Amino acid sequence: MEKVCWYYDAAAALFLIATIVFGAKRGFSKKIIQFAVNFVFVIIAALGAVFITDTLYEMYIMDSITMSVDETLEEFDVSQELKNVYAELTLMEEVSDTKLASVLKSEKDMDKKFHTLITTTSGAGDLLDRSACFEGLNSIIKKSFQEKLSERIPPCSGRYFDSLGNNNKNETFTLLNMMYTKDKKTAEYIEENYIRDEMLSFVRRITFIVSAMLLMIIASFIFTLAFKGKDMDSNGKGDSVLGAFLGIFNGAMFLLIIALFMKMLIYTGVQIDGAFDDDMINRSVVFKYLYNADALLMKIIK
Repeated sequence: MEKVCWYYDAAAALFLIATIVFGAKRGFSKKIIQFAVNFVFVIIAALGAVFITDTLYEMYIMDSITMSVDETLEEFDVSQELKNVYAELTLMEEVSDTKLASVLKSEKDMDKKFHTLITTTSGAGDLLDRSACFEGLNSIIKKSFQEKLSERIPPCSGRYFDSLGNNNKNETFTLLNMMYTKDKKTAEYIEENYIRDEMLSFVRRITFIVSAMLLMIIASFIFTLAFKGKDMDSNGKGDSVLGAFLGIFNGAMFLLIIALFMKMLIYTGVQIDGAFDDDMINRSVVFKYLYNADALLMKIIK
């Protein structure tokens, strides 16, 4: 059983309590306008992310991504990676480069040919099935190539090649073949079919989060100046209770933005293993729902 990561929930609870207390002190009548303005600003940020993301990506990001993929492909040795997989599955270091090449040149049933190679060159063929061979081939892209690619572009938690799997083996075989034969269109193919959607979603998140945070900070600054020196206490018990209730929504809205900002940082590779990473946050009890709210958000603002 995975250990629950409670400190994210504790921090969120403390923040929410603070906004409730602050809302009760200021009262509903003093906070409703600022809350409404913040809410409108969040909507504006979401709509802005929808309208400018595609243009922003095509004009300023796509060519850079394609270039980064191309540079990674130039450095990536598919034959060596297959040799590493062979060694891992068979516990044998030596295998003919020619025989490895015959596997990578095949566009269909590559896992079958890899299994045949293992069977005829080692004693491990009877211990392995085609699924193990496919997983090894798939790991060349989903693990090894992804790691190399993440040195040049935001890793996005290793999700670029999530679509590759047992349900579409031929996609893995086609891509490995293109990478091995140094097809000139490989970089564009990878950008268009495996990176673009994830990067568009990533840019859309960044645009929304940064815009929302800036607008909310500006709103807070304006309201601070506007009410400076004025009586900001609540107008009685009823106003205070409603203010506390409004503080829950106000705090939840801020927590949502903070949680999504944290996810953006992790997607760019800023993380501390075992403390500030995707796995640890998803072990929280409640905070993980705010952290993963981007999935619903993306459906709304697409």
